[in-house]
Amino acid sequence: MGEREPRPGPDPLAFPGAVALLVFGGFLATVAAAHQLLERHGQGLLEVERKVLATGGGFLPLLVLALLLRRDPRFPWRIAPRRLMHAVAVYALCLVPWFVFASTLHPWLMELLGQPAPVQEQLRYFGEPHPHGATFALMLGIVCVFGPVAEEVLFRGFVHNALERLLGVRLALVLGAALFGLLHGLPFALPLALLGLLFGWLRVRYGSLAAPALAHALHNSLTVLLTSVNPEWILGPGMK
Repeated sequence: MGEREPRPGPDPLAFPGAVALLVFGGFLATVAAAHQLLERHGQGLLEVERKVLATGGGFLPLLVLALLLRRDPRFPWRIAPRRLMHAVAVYALCLVPWFVFASTLHPWLMELLGQPAPVQEQLRYFGEPHPHGATFALMLGIVCVFGPVAEEVLFRGFVHNALERLLGVRLALVLGAALFGLLHGLPFALPLALLGLLFGWLRVRYGSLAAPALAHALHNSLTVLLTSVNPEWILGPGMK
């Protein structure tokens, strides 16, 4: 008689909905704990710096999970360089109409509803002069690199997988995008939900988390660059 093949162990991701809730809840709990810690021991930090650094603390477990799951087919990262550049080109084509909507039509709609859209704290931060020290560099890294990658692991990874299994691809894209927008704050929910819809489509179309992660990082980096070079482009008149 031949040797018995070892039985595969239980799959910890067999219930994607429960896993997504656990990861999402853990992310929010980690951010809250990090923010409390920074409020106690982060004297000299601005409130926006504490918020972004606390969020960066919540991103760390997500980045570790991304490394642990890099070979799992449900969290695909591999993509041919040509397809990745094609995904970037698609993002670039969508950027101009999105920017027009976010900078003109969306503020007009918010004014019409009697709820003027405020400026995101992070953008205001980069539109003002700051010493380019370690805190500024860390802020830049979180907003432009680590944040986009971690958010794609969360939304286009765990959340999308759970929603797709329950509701199918189309509803998963829409609901995942809505959640992405709402998590960034109700005043910014609509334009960021549209952006999340694009990132979700890139993930499905190119079969890799690398496509939306790169587009997301480029988007944040470009926004920070434009805000730093000419704050009036992003923040409106009166910002120097």
